[in-house]
Amino acid sequence: MKLHTLFLLLFLSLLLILGVACSADPQQPPINDDQPENKNDPSPDEDTTPPADDDKKEPDGSGSDSDTATTRPTTVPNPYADVDIAALPDGPQDRIAADESGFHIDMPTQTKYTGDELEIELNDPCYGGAQYVGKLFTEGLGRGPGANEYLYYTFHLESDGCTVETLSKITEQFFSSKAFLSLKLAPEYEVMAVYRAVLSRDPTLAETNDYFARVTEEKAAGIAVSLTKTEEFANMLPDIVRGDYYWGANNTEYSPSGIILTTNDFVKMLSKSQKSGVLELEPGTLVLLSRGATVPKNVTVTTKGNPTHYTQQARILRTETFGARQLTCNEGSTISHLWIDGNRSAFSPEELPGGNGAACVGLVKDKASCIGCRVNGSIAGTHIFGADAIRGLHIANNLVTCYESDHYSKISDGITVASTGCMIENNTVIDATDVGIILFRFISPGYEEPQNSVVRNNTILNLGNSAFAGLDIDAWNKQDAKQNFVGTLFENNALWTSYKAHQHICLSLATLAWHNVIGDEAIGSTMINNYTPDGLHVNCAVVFAGDGCYDLIARGNHINAYIGPWGRSEVSPLLRERISSLNPQTASGDVQGEYEELTTWIPWQPIVYAHSAPPLESFTLKGAIFHENRVTAQEVGHPN
Repeated sequence: MKLHTLFLLLFLSLLLILGVACSADPQQPPINDDQPENKNDPSPDEDTTPPADDDKKEPDGSGSDSDTATTRPTTVPNPYADVDIAALPDGPQDRIAADESGFHIDMPTQTKYTGDELEIELNDPCYGGAQYVGKLFTEGLGRGPGANEYLYYTFHLESDGCTVETLSKITEQFFSSKAFLSLKLAPEYEVMAVYRAVLSRDPTLAETNDYFARVTEEKAAGIAVSLTKTEEFANMLPDIVRGDYYWGANNTEYSPSGIILTTNDFVKMLSKSQKSGVLELEPGTLVLLSRGATVPKNVTVTTKGNPTHYTQQARILRTETFGARQLTCNEGSTISHLWIDGNRSAFSPEELPGGNGAACVGLVKDKASCIGCRVNGSIAGTHIFGADAIRGLHIANNLVTCYESDHYSKISDGITVASTGCMIENNTVIDATDVGIILFRFISPGYEEPQNSVVRNNTILNLGNSAFAGLDIDAWNKQDAKQNFVGTLFENNALWTSYKAHQHICLSLATLAWHNVIGDEAIGSTMINNYTPDGLHVNCAVVFAGDGCYDLIARGNHINAYIGPWGRSEVSPLLRERISSLNPQTASGDVQGEYEELTTWIPWQPIVYAHSAPPLESFTLKGAIFHENRVTAQEVGHPN
């Protein structure tokens, strides 16, 4: 039997096993033909007729099948146990096409608690290691994990526990996988991928030389496994189990290509590029940036050959806490296939400026673009920033990782846009500590010109660090005028978290949940067809909230969640956790399913901060769903 035929049969067997082994998991939506069968198909005798309006109940859990908390067993059936990772589909996150007619057909609209309860302990190794899995992909492959890939590795951890032995096993599988081997990274690039994935830091010069001497015999997988046997890795284990373990030291002396540029070198090259309109840096170049650099108008700065793996891209590494953006893009300029590293771990918390002025990337003029870049380690309040009063930005296909930031101190967004007419698409944002992707109001005379940017087909994950929201709008700051968001669209974005990280609000059209009485309200905004992949979930206090936003639309979203309080044992009853809410005093619009009429703020205490203290050592979560069949923007009345 040919090898590829064997893999195909193994994979088909895997899907059959998954359909059986996961059938007890409540209310998980099918994503595509590669996913397990739909567990939501009602039995022939089950009444799926939606209740009449006057029969609807508030989603308070009263319809739950069980009021008893259950603890997930420390050893769970692992349907992937005997399947090689090479048999699984490789590639980015499977995306639901907007025109895919087979998705959620004849599924009832449901906003309810499922009756499933889950007890989590921060030190429980059964649920640890999710951020480690994320780093295997972002540092090893240079992209985020797909849903199937993430489930594969986390099933191993849930089954066998997050121990050195289990982590060593999945590390060997990962670096032996077709996905990694097909990259064919040269040793000078591969050493970066291996050390950063396993030890969360750059290799030292001595370690790079050691790697080069060993790699021919031991291969990447063998060296990676040896790193998991070190005392350094053993010391990391308690933090890997608890969830987040941030980042170590970066190396300002190592360049895979042997080319290291000073800031003056780089600035001179930028100036000369105005004649040709293009600056191509050699793969593996290291630029040591001690002050901000500006890309001239209509100039493209890229790495020669447009490599997609970050280790092969030219690296723009911050070396000082200067109060400016690392790269500032002027009108019509583009940065593409660059690695912009804010080097946050090199500085003390007291040195970090916060705000948006020192972001990794600043798009400050019309029609600037950031395409295909790796962006990480910002010392500021965001990683990629689209400035006020700017139009027509394009932010696409970037990998943004925020491992270095802290949800409880010096928070940071993934992507922040205050510009209008922008397209933010196909990005992956992992472990943002404020908001994954946020759109601010657009400043214009009389505030008549709307913020009408589109956020679509992105993936927002919180695997170790927690965030205040996955997706959000913000009408800040106080202008005493309703801010125009008519035309804003969040569509077809995937979101999930680990069991130990959370988003306070998953889908937020609740600008008042942040700034309450000191900010403005909004008009407009649409969130449609955002989802969690099959078998995954979002930990949160609120799945959807509308507060401070009129004429909003929240339809066709398909979110699986575990709801719980995060951080403080006591909050105001008005700020309690919930599945879906709309504040009738400050919001209106079209929201799928049932919702509670609740505020997200009381004076000087918005809900996101009420739940923001470090989490308890153990907590109980309630399973919930926020489900509706997919819709089109046109049928829900979203303006073109």
